[in-house]
Amino acid sequence: ASSVVQMRSGEATPTAAPTVVSAIAASSTSVLVQWTAPALPQQNGVLQNYTVTLVRVPGQARASPSANATLTYVVSGSQVTATADGLEKSIEYTVFVTARTQAGAGPTSAGVNVTTLSDKPSAPPTITSVTAVNSSSLLVNWSAPPPQDQNGEITKYILRYRRVYTVRVQQTIPAETAFPNPAEILSVNVTTNIGPNNSYLLTGLQAYITYEVLVQAVVTNGTSELSSPLSTGVNQTTLQAAPTAAPPGVATTALNSSAIRVSWSEVPLLDQQGDITNYTVFYNRWDNFSPARGLGVFGS
Repeated sequence: ASSVVQMRSGEATPTAAPTVVSAIAASSTSVLVQWTAPALPQQNGVLQNYTVTLVRVPGQARASPSANATLTYVVSGSQVTATADGLEKSIEYTVFVTARTQAGAGPTSAGVNVTTLSDKPSAPPTITSVTAVNSSSLLVNWSAPPPQDQNGEITKYILRYRRVYTVRVQQTIPAETAFPNPAEILSVNVTTNIGPNNSYLLTGLQAYITYEVLVQAVVTNGTSELSSPLSTGVNQTTLQAAPTAAPPGVATTALNSSAIRVSWSEVPLLDQQGDITNYTVFYNRWDNFSPARGLGVFGS
């Protein structure tokens, strides 16, 4: 009787690609990829490994020119999941998977797109100008952080501002009593007309007071708000306005039959709202109902 001889043919490359089941952003710099192996008859051998390739989708303004646009990860043929890390933040990638036997690589899977999560911007906005519009408002202009430092879509800006004590205030009134709350930092959210260049009119300010203005960019990640570092502060002084109080302590002294000395105290500093350049003394005879006459007095 003849004997039976069994022989195994050599391996070949897979004739079918893996199927990418999902690609999920695990963090701002990593993606979890899951796939299924080719059907057994189409593997054509023992799967040695899988190659997971991520290709950055072209045309994204936030992509860094210095970062790799294509990243490759190799995992064991017994695995059907892989974590791709070292990715750019808030950037869209297309994921492909290829199976390999000893004979070589098979066809590449269909691509699946995934975007890494957002993160706080790594650079602040830049204030380009702060202009005094009138005695109670400042116009603030700023530019967005560089695109590759935004790490997500900017959904709002936070303008922070505080009163700064000028030399004139410090020399006259102790800082702790100059304003109701000298350490207070105020803020306002800017959520409309967001773009590369932005502006906002701060109103309700005090006349002839120096303010420091700073800006932060905010990126939203789900329900979380992630803020950039604060910009460099810029100081600006509101314009002068008319004093809000009259000179106190007005007193008169008769010098002779044709002269009277008039004296008064300085208007309280926070009511001056500017540099006082002159005073006008109005006078009239007690029994004379004609319009009062005025005499300008210059100097403080």
